[in-house]
Amino acid sequence: MRQDVAGEMSKLTSLARAFMVVVLIAAGFLQFYVVNPQVTLASPAEYLTYPSFTGGTTGWTLSVTIYDSVTYQDTAGSIETHPATGRNKAATGTCTQTISASISSSDIVNLSLYWKKSIGVEMPPTLQILEVQIKKPSMGDWSTPVTIWSDTQIGDIDWTSVGPVNVSSYFDETGTYEYRYYMDTKTGNSANAETHIWVDNTSLDVTPPVVEKSVSQGITISDGATATLSNYRTVTQGIAISDGVTAAVARGRD
Repeated sequence: MRQDVAGEMSKLTSLARAFMVVVLIAAGFLQFYVVNPQVTLASPAEYLTYPSFTGGTTGWTLSVTIYDSVTYQDTAGSIETHPATGRNKAATGTCTQTISASISSSDIVNLSLYWKKSIGVEMPPTLQILEVQIKKPSMGDWSTPVTIWSDTQIGDIDWTSVGPVNVSSYFDETGTYEYRYYMDTKTGNSANAETHIWVDNTSLDVTPPVVEKSVSQGITISDGATATLSNYRTVTQGIAISDGVTAAVARGRD
């Protein structure tokens, strides 16, 4: 009888030790994740609709400027402005879009695009101006647009890459912006003179700035991102968080 009791006690002791080992392993496993928090940085977001013009100009409003399915930088489709062939012919074209997402004055904004120019075989044109312009939220119309990038070269110039160029300083208001390509052209003094400007594969990348937030457990800290906290902490996007706090920050804007 005593041997049976002793055997049972031994089994219980072994089970208790095994349980303690499991608990210690689990604690160590959790501690591993506690000591190594993960923070997801905000990524640039494309704010233009159909910026590559592949297959069409959905989301854009064209005036004089046309869609060109034959001439393009890499995939079928670009926009083009050109006057009629002839002596001193002029054309001013635009391709405009209202940006659907609000841009904050503290956002980081980068511009990229490809452009191409052609002058034909006759006398060079007198105008081959390409500009990227914006209308700020406070502006009523396009009478005083803000030019954020431009090229005034004249010639036969193959596809040229621009950017990314930091244009954040021009976006100094918070709200809804309008964005457009402005092409001003005029042929030379020749009966067969011509000029063309194309734009393709554009981009307006917007990134929220790093924002510091004081948060507590379960509180939303930015645009749907949440932090799991053991107590009150200060969470900064992109900074490793100490004391076992983990956070997922998808966007840094308030």
